[in-house]
Amino acid sequence: MGKNMILTVDIGNTKILMGLYKNRKLVSHKRISTQKNLTADDYGLILKKLFPLEKVEGAVICSVVTCLKERFKKLFEKNLKIDSVIVGYELDLGITLDYEN
Repeated sequence: MGKNMILTVDIGNTKILMGLYKNRKLVSHKRISTQKNLTADDYGLILKKLFPLEKVEGAVICSVVTCLKERFKKLFEKNLKIDSVIVGYELDLGITLDYEN
């Protein structure tokens, strides 16, 4: 069975919401407490208990906690060998916002 799932991670100040998608359908979701003192390895151990990471081909990360955004990117790309994308203001989605300050 090939890798065919995408893991989404929404890192907030108090909770981290995660969803596992297959063919654009949510198949599993979890919620854990945000802990800024945990390392990428610590979060990796948690994720391995929650999701079948061997089936995950990509990850999407959004975060208001800057230090954890970078930790999760490292976790996915270096530790788990999963391509990841960070969704934030830097990402060019081809959308223009036209509003007055």
